[in-house]
Amino acid sequence: MPRLIIAQRNFLKVISASFARGKALCVLFALCSAMAIDSPAQTFQTLVNFNRSNGASPIAAPLQNIDGNLYGTTPQGGLYNSLCSGSCGVAYEMTPGGTLAAFFDFCNRAGCPDGFAPLAGLALTPDGTMYGTTSQGGSSTDQAGTAFKIDIGANYTQLDDFSGPSLPFTTLAQYINGTFYGTTLLGGTYGYGSVYTLSPAGVLTTIYSFNKTNGESPSSMVLGRDGNFYGTTTAGGSGTACNQQGCGTVFRLTPAGKLTVLYNFCTGKCRDGSAPASLIQASDGNLYGVTNGGGRSSVDGTLFKISLSGALKTIYSFCTLTNCTDGLSPQTIIEGSDGNLYGTTAGGGDLNCNAQIGGGCGTVFEVTSTGSLTTLHTFESTDGAYAYGLTQYTNGSFYGVTSNGGSSSICTLGCGTIYEIKSGLSPFVSFVFPAAKVGETVGILGQGFTGTTSVKLNNTPMNFTVASDTYIQATVPSGASKGSITVTTPGGTLKSNVPFNVIP
Repeated sequence: MPRLIIAQRNFLKVISASFARGKALCVLFALCSAMAIDSPAQTFQTLVNFNRSNGASPIAAPLQNIDGNLYGTTPQGGLYNSLCSGSCGVAYEMTPGGTLAAFFDFCNRAGCPDGFAPLAGLALTPDGTMYGTTSQGGSSTDQAGTAFKIDIGANYTQLDDFSGPSLPFTTLAQYINGTFYGTTLLGGTYGYGSVYTLSPAGVLTTIYSFNKTNGESPSSMVLGRDGNFYGTTTAGGSGTACNQQGCGTVFRLTPAGKLTVLYNFCTGKCRDGSAPASLIQASDGNLYGVTNGGGRSSVDGTLFKISLSGALKTIYSFCTLTNCTDGLSPQTIIEGSDGNLYGTTAGGGDLNCNAQIGGGCGTVFEVTSTGSLTTLHTFESTDGAYAYGLTQYTNGSFYGVTSNGGSSSICTLGCGTIYEIKSGLSPFVSFVFPAAKVGETVGILGQGFTGTTSVKLNNTPMNFTVASDTYIQATVPSGASKGSITVTTPGGTLKSNVPFNVIP
């Protein structure tokens, strides 16, 4: 296994024992194609250097809450004890300007009934409550993790325990009835991972078990606008050109738990990629994702587009440029408010940035619909290393995390960072949940809402209440149809970055 792969997953050492049977969760790299261009001037700023006491090794992107602050988790750092192999993880709060506080320490009671080592990010509900999971700990003898909720005041409620081994990994995705859906890397009937639901009452139920033939170790899952869930598995499936364990799949899952494999990676020479890591549905209705491996070799990764019927096209293959200055092993993909795709790579960039490990410290990139890639930032270890989660705040800026690097020497390779990239995109509004029925309430996130005079859905006026300068509650009006929501504030008119769906 390349040294860079080992470094990338260094942050998972707290759960390494769970992978004793050799699951291929680790990043596999792949090669390149398409076109890359140099970055124009970007404004990059490291906002937070984790130092273990305030958290360490973040993976998931932070979440914008109704108070305008960003919230996230780290699987390490925080309290120090033997049960957590040193440190237990935190939930943190950060202002958009970068002031951070670890507002909840996991495993803060004897025996860790609240869980520890949260790998997934947080999911938001309209009242500002956040739902999440931990990969270990809990009240059961399995110590396989917990499902929990926590509010802005740091009031924590344990909801249920996982049975082990499980390793919940993906951030929860909420369905229209309020039920959350998530995945585990292990567990299920066959031990290859599962899909579970978390009811509004807080009860966990496994609704699907992967059997390796249709996928293994699900790595992402999102709610599509057709009411089905779409996701990826990092291994399994019928394509075995990368290894005999299978090279990953894209799947569709109904809310009732019926799964259909849309695509099997690496059925030929892996030009299409292997080990998919992230998936979104973009505004054009298609799915877009990244693979850690595949392309023109086994160690670089791809960005792909796939229709809801399973027709896949490779948009970009990484390490096209000499010395992989365009990055390798992409980890995350999101759609920006300008319609372009933005993401991170855990390797590549400057291959000499960390001589101890080699392979580069990663990049942040932008890709147009035609496949032209721009590197927005190349990490140099001191400002972060091994970039993972990325999100866009409604002020237009991008916020992301690196699992290592930064200024702290307490962790061997640095404890990780949170950074901001400004690329000139304008402010916009987003939703807590992008769909509702007529008469139901829509939660709208943004800034500068004080003094708002109008809120419209597809040009139809909405009754609204300005709850705060960063949050509006509006009612879906009769006769409204799918479309953008616009908010007229004293500072100008803000428009949603994605359409809002009116449920029949």
